[in-house]
Amino acid sequence: MPAKGEVGLSDEEAKEKGADFYKAELEERLAGGPAAFDLMAIIGRPGDETDDPTVMWEENARAKVRLGTIMVETLEDGAVCDAITFDPINLPEGIAGPENDRIFAARSGAYAVSLIRRAMNALPA
Repeated sequence: MPAKGEVGLSDEEAKEKGADFYKAELEERLAGGPAAFDLMAIIGRPGDETDDPTVMWEENARAKVRLGTIMVETLEDGAVCDAITFDPINLPEGIAGPENDRIFAARSGAYAVSLIRRAMNALPA
């Protein structure tokens, strides 16, 4: 969670922005100091669905625990997308994925498609 609260755009506002508006906005924000994000865990309760990620838990009815803070202090000059995608199935030894999540395995392919689409949009016309 952003330490200073969430900020969003309407669909209309997003359409008015350029393709790389996030970079300029982040540079402006970081000029005023680091951006802080609280890493939170929402604690499940007995009976909560844990094998179907499409089922929403009542967030306000769950305990939350702050695990730490992530600080973004600067942008890396000249950074570009390195064509690596997050793959939830790529887990280190000793860490297992969810046992009954029917969607977990499908995420790998979905994230790969997302990476390809972003790469295609980045190609010069």
